[in-house]
Amino acid sequence: MAALAESGRRVSPTELANWRKNGLLPPLTAHGLGAGKGKTYCWHDQGIVARAVTIFDALKKHGRTDQAILTLFLSGFDISLPKLRRAWAAHMRRRGGRRINLAQSGSVDTRDAQSHPLQPVLAVSAAIQRDDVSPFAIRAMEHGLARLGYGMRGSAARFCHLLGVMAVALEATDVVGNADITELYEARRMLNEIIDFLDRGMGKRGQLMEAVGPLFFVFILALLGSGQSAAMEKFLVRMRKTGRPASVRPARAFDPAAQSVNAAE
Repeated sequence: MAALAESGRRVSPTELANWRKNGLLPPLTAHGLGAGKGKTYCWHDQGIVARAVTIFDALKKHGRTDQAILTLFLSGFDISLPKLRRAWAAHMRRRGGRRINLAQSGSVDTRDAQSHPLQPVLAVSAAIQRDDVSPFAIRAMEHGLARLGYGMRGSAARFCHLLGVMAVALEATDVVGNADITELYEARRMLNEIIDFLDRGMGKRGQLMEAVGPLFFVFILALLGSGQSAAMEKFLVRMRKTGRPASVRPARAFDPAAQSVNAAE
């Protein structure tokens, strides 16, 4: 509570207890104080404050436990597989009502069509409009695509629109529910590398994860499930060569021992 208060995030003991009850915070570890002296309870995870900050911000923005669970997992924190799948199912139900419209105006700008490797995809996405694409995410994508040599007027907005539409379609196939735990962790590792890359020089990693994390995660997971892991790794190698900062909290690889402990939740 004191650590959160230092950053302007004030919570009550009841709120913290509810976070733990709802699976947002891990179980406390009990330690005996000696015969007849009772017990003390604590967390040993060094990232517990960072986790609590992530929970606070996610709940403040969304007001939903399931969305906070998704944010925690995508940001690199351990979440039991059953809780993750239930949270993603709730996320899918909410996204199903998002509006997808055909654009009413104009033709597609096909200048540099021959030289731009993303042009065929961007041409399709120019005909799509979504009501939930963050302007902040578009700006971050513009900088990222430019650093990779894919800069072209309007390309970031079109890519974000298409990514959102594809995510809805992929979620309808229950791509998360059908993935095994190793694929989920591998997709998360790749996602965090991409978020770090997009965040370079911005210092808004959490905001970026909220804006585009779920979209990228579903897309990456579908690629891995279709045998495209080598292509993804090739892309990440190219991305790394442009330089990126160290992650605020690197996403961990799948740890079977840790997951077996969390499965009891």
